[in-house]
Amino acid sequence: MKTSIIEKNDIPSDEIDLGEFVAMLWSGKWWIALSCAIGFAFGNAWVLNTPPTYQADALIQIEDKSASLALPDGLADLVSSNNKSGAELQLLHSRLTLGTAVAKMHLDWVAEPVLAPFMGYAIAGNGLPLPEWNIFQRYARPNDAISLDYLKVPPEWLGQMMNLTSEADDSYTLNLPNGEVIRGKANQLASNEERNFAIIVAKLTGKPGRAYTVGQLDELTAINKLDAGLDEAEQGRGTGVVKLTFKGSKRQLVRRTLDAIANAFHEQNLARSSAEAQRSLEFVESQLPDAEAKLREAENSLNSYKAAQHSVDLNFETQSLLSQTQTTEEKLRELAQSEDDIKRKYAPDHPVYKQLLDTRRAFQDHLDQLNTQIAALPETQKQVLNMTRDMKTAQATFDSLTQRSQELSVLKASTIGNVRIVDTAATSLGQIAPKKSTILTLSVVLAGVIGCLLFVLREKLRRGIDGIEEIEQLGVPVFATISLFLDDRKGHKSLSMDSSRSDIISRDMPESILVEEFKSLRTSLHFGMLDAANKSLAITSGAPDAGKSFISANIAAITAAVGAKVCLVDADLRRGRQRLRFGLSRSKTGLSEYLSKNIPLEDILHVTDVPGLTFINTGKFPPNPSELLIQPKFNQLVSDLTSKFDLVVIDCPPVLAVTDATLIGRVAGVVFVVARHQKTEIAELTATLRALETGGITVKGGILNAFNRRKIKSYGRYAYKYKYNYSYNYKSTERETERENL
Repeated sequence: MKTSIIEKNDIPSDEIDLGEFVAMLWSGKWWIALSCAIGFAFGNAWVLNTPPTYQADALIQIEDKSASLALPDGLADLVSSNNKSGAELQLLHSRLTLGTAVAKMHLDWVAEPVLAPFMGYAIAGNGLPLPEWNIFQRYARPNDAISLDYLKVPPEWLGQMMNLTSEADDSYTLNLPNGEVIRGKANQLASNEERNFAIIVAKLTGKPGRAYTVGQLDELTAINKLDAGLDEAEQGRGTGVVKLTFKGSKRQLVRRTLDAIANAFHEQNLARSSAEAQRSLEFVESQLPDAEAKLREAENSLNSYKAAQHSVDLNFETQSLLSQTQTTEEKLRELAQSEDDIKRKYAPDHPVYKQLLDTRRAFQDHLDQLNTQIAALPETQKQVLNMTRDMKTAQATFDSLTQRSQELSVLKASTIGNVRIVDTAATSLGQIAPKKSTILTLSVVLAGVIGCLLFVLREKLRRGIDGIEEIEQLGVPVFATISLFLDDRKGHKSLSMDSSRSDIISRDMPESILVEEFKSLRTSLHFGMLDAANKSLAITSGAPDAGKSFISANIAAITAAVGAKVCLVDADLRRGRQRLRFGLSRSKTGLSEYLSKNIPLEDILHVTDVPGLTFINTGKFPPNPSELLIQPKFNQLVSDLTSKFDLVVIDCPPVLAVTDATLIGRVAGVVFVVARHQKTEIAELTATLRALETGGITVKGGILNAFNRRKIKSYGRYAYKYKYNYSYNYKSTERETERENL
């Protein structure tokens, strides 16, 4: 029972052989090396085209309590406390702090040269050459720079960039966002009063025609841009010592910017620390004029009354009552303040609260008694006492406010905040990015990995036939392996196949190793055709360029070399070129004329310069090759030829391209399929065998052609290490010119 091609095809294993994988990679070492070289080139280009990044750092200390300058106990209690570093650091990124730095350093201004596309910084920063052609004139070169002293734009132009073009003598033209153009000169004011726009360009270096970008960012964008480069880290947990870092592309600007941020942070901390004292001071100072006016009014009233009554002083009894009254009222005020504190801590029925109420009641009773005694005084003494008491009260209020004002002034002046700048900003000497060695290493490694993956993928997808075992797994015995044709004759120049007659190996290079390989094939064919229906041999392939014509011509020639009568038929009526090997022109009568016209067989039999070999060329290519080959006349031709010759070799068209090979295979005694080493894929060969099997043709065997010893894959199951030890001299060390076995 006939076994199907598909049934004979082994199922590939999913297991991965590490040794096979490593050997596969080694076989693609040049491919991988090329990938690494490309990765190195791209990495180097990346480094050259990336602006350097510098980092400045500063050190600040955030204390838990704000410092004070040996203040009295009463004032020390007014100083705020418990300002933790974590909360303070959140203010470092606030718009209040960063906005101050932006305004001070003008970080919302944009003024920079226009870089060329793709490799702009490599040209401007690293001096890569760029022709001074008109098309490239506007792009920045080394040392081109621009800086501003002043810039004012209307609110609607914030974030819109303007194009500035340099001209001779430090002049320039500036294209405004509204389409207007103004002209200016370095270090001179240029303005558009209608649009409320003004600019002073401080520095402008570059040849005439250079382009620059000028503009002003809105405050929020500038703050966010500044915040992106700022970072902080506490040096030890709970120490309050914080290291600030800032990154940027300009070394000096990075340092000055970080200093501005640290100073703004310090200043806002000072302002916040003294804000409470300032507010209290403002309140007290606002009350002082009113208290002073009341004091003056009380004094005037008392003096006027004394003058009117001709009374100068109070008597001893009245003085005693006044003193006791003032003391009692002061005690009652103190008890009222104490009651507010005790009320928040204790319930009304608590003993402490009850004791305070009893004490206050006692003082109130005493004050009532004093008021009763005062009421019993003579009218004059009573009025003088009341007026004196009012004056003393006003005096005490005024003195208290004055003292409070002085205390708050001292507190405000002595506040130093809880943030201290320990180290001002300093910039590292070298750039922190890009790190050339790291980038180049990663580029080479990544490119190498990608190269390995692409090579492995290419090998897995391509699956070109590497050896005879792969063909035999499809149920087709391999009759011979033909090495790649190397024209190794000293001084010979390889010619194209259209004009070459040098690939009939037995005729032109009898000492070539391929002669022995074709002899081996001839022997295998002799035994393989013993049970053939006739003495005709059809040779085909799945696709063009497998070398079937080369194999057909050389097996015919090598068979004729032993004295056999051989006829070679070029049956590829579409693209047949066997005639070139024997120097025949296309006008010679051939197979197409024989099948389409009534001409004798002898007219298409051409004697060649190879003894014993007769050749039938294609003739003119017909428009209907399949219709000619399916005629009974072609069957009769094969029958007539097998009766005249010992062997008929038919060079067939590719199976997967046209159906001609199937028509010829039905007539031929045996059919052989040619596969090209590392080019013909397993899927292609499988489809070829399936197509022939569908047409009722059994493939007798296969031939592996163009076996390249220098490109043998050493991995996997196919490790070919053929050694040729023959008696004749084979100079493999001479310069070899490869030619395809076609």
